[in-house]
Amino acid sequence: SKPVLVDKSPPAAVMSRAFQGLYNTNVNGSDEPKVSPTRFLFTTRHPIANAYGHHHLLGGSDVVPFDMVIQNYVKVHQYLKGDLPHLKNGPKLLKLEDFVVDPAKHLAEIFSWLGVNSSAEIVAAIIKEVGGDDGIRQDTNEKYKTKWCSIDGFKRGKVEERYQPIIKDLG
Repeated sequence: SKPVLVDKSPPAAVMSRAFQGLYNTNVNGSDEPKVSPTRFLFTTRHPIANAYGHHHLLGGSDVVPFDMVIQNYVKVHQYLKGDLPHLKNGPKLLKLEDFVVDPAKHLAEIFSWLGVNSSAEIVAAIIKEVGGDDGIRQDTNEKYKTKWCSIDGFKRGKVEERYQPIIKDLG
């Protein structure tokens, strides 16, 4: 009954085409094409920060190797890149690092893209809800950057050598 429904789950990045087909299918038996109501906003994060965050959630190096977490990041983004040309309504990509610099601007753009009315007060309320009284932190990746830079240069270099060209190709 709501005018806008949101699914905020990472698997949507590899299931977007399936979701688009599912949510845009006529259920009344009509063969006429249905206007596509779905829109996809994909948020992404720097691969090292993303990998450290997931690696921590997965229990650290004893459970899942860090390299496997980066491989997962690459695979998800490869799927996403392949699906983007097939998605209707101009899917949006938003880097977390860009969002945190000016969340009000990005939220206003998202609302406009969705065709949802908003005001500066609504945007400010969302920012306060998400970030608390201090707003949304802009240094969200700093702890991961520090951790990454403290790794042995040889090991870090091997990971960068292996993944940098692939990640650069993914944008």
